[in-house]
Order: sequence, then structure tokens, then C-alpha cells
Amino acid sequence: MTPGLFRKIRLVDLGLMDYGACLDLQRRLHRKRALGGEGDTLLVVEHPTPVFTLGRNADRNNLFLSQDAMERRGIRCFEVERGGDVTYHGPGQLVVYAILGMEKDENVLPLVHTLEEVMIRILEGLGLEGTRDPRNRGAWVDRQKVGFVGLAVLRGVSIHGMALNVDPDMDFFAAMNPCGMPDVEVTSIARLLQRPVGMEEVKSLLPKALQETFGPGVIMAPGDSRHP
Repeated sequence: MTPGLFRKIRLVDLGLMDYGACLDLQRRLHRKRALGGEGDTLLVVEHPTPVFTLGRNADRNNLFLSQDAMERRGIRCFEVERGGDVTYHGPGQLVVYAILGMEKDENVLPLVHTLEEVMIRILEGLGLEGTRDPRNRGAWVDRQKVGFVGLAVLRGVSIHGMALNVDPDMDFFAAMNPCGMPDVEVTSIARLLQRPVGMEEVKSLLPKALQETFGPGVIMAPGDSRHP
């Protein structure tokens, strides 16, 4: 994955969407793309209720809440196709899912790098110096993790993507070892800036960051983009 590789990528803003419904949508678009009946798509979304997701290599011991405890708190848990361990999605988190065709035998790491760069450029637009860290993929500020990347490539098409902490409830991150790493401090843009930060403020920086990294072919879907 290199900037400008895809001539045209449809950018779809889903607004608020339940994680389970969005996962179904991702998988549906992925199947269509793998069959050649759908173009490349980036889904932008915020999930309104908290969920934990377990990647292919997840250790359930890295999630500290039992199933009963999660049910009492209205938290759902999903096992998903992406790589990595346990992560969190919920309100106050800007998420981008990448349903993109890959070249035959293309390594996924360039796409991971590109999604990291998207988050780093958004952070830069807010006056923060985002970096990478050899300990784990994602976006970091002052050795604190603020953005996450988790992907899978199946049948030549990517699925899942990136999540950037805007202003989520950080207590949820204390309920797990994020990415299976107990020594990692997780933060948010609001904490780093020490002020309230709205989702729209951060989301407004996303189209430019995507076009700078993926190329000018990233175009917002016309009409009612909530139903791609």
C-alpha cells in the first residue's frame, strides 16, 4: 500500500452505528469487493455503545472482565478476523474501516503504515506530535498510545482498520491489557490537549489526511452515505 495506489476510494461517513451492524456491513462490502462487484471503500464511524474485540491472536486473559460483568454493564465482546489481541471501541473514538483490494501477494504492512500516517497527520492538525513506536503498531504521543491499527487481508481484500481516541471513557482501557501489552499507557486527544475535544473537530481533519496518504482519489460518497 503506497499513497495514490488506488485511483478511486469511496469515503462513507456512517455517523453513529452499532458495532455489530457495522461489522456485518464490513463483511458484506468485503464479500462484494472480493467478487469484483464493489469498489474500494473507507467507512468512517463512531460506535455508540462500548465493545471489546478479540483478534485472531487474542489471549482472553488480557480482558479482565467476565462475560457476566460485561453483560451487567451493557458491554459486548466480538471475536473478529483482524490480527492482534484485545482492543476497545466505543463513544468518543474515531474509527475508519478499510475495505480495499490488494495486489496479489502484497504485504499488509504498507497499509498499516498508511493508516498510522493518517492518524499522525490528524494529530499534527491539532498541534500534537504523533509518532510510531517499535513496541506496537499505531499512533503515539510522548510514548503514550492514542491510535490503534488492526487489519486482516482475506481473499485479496482488507477488512477492519484504525481507531483514534478522541475523548472516550478511559476507564474501559483499565479493563484490559490493550493489544496484549500491560506496560502501555493509553491516552486520548482530549487528555493530551487538556481540553474538551468534539468528534466533529477531529473528523474535519480526516478527508485531507486521507487524500494526502491514499491519494486524491478518496472521494466522499454522494447522497445518503449512511447506507452504502
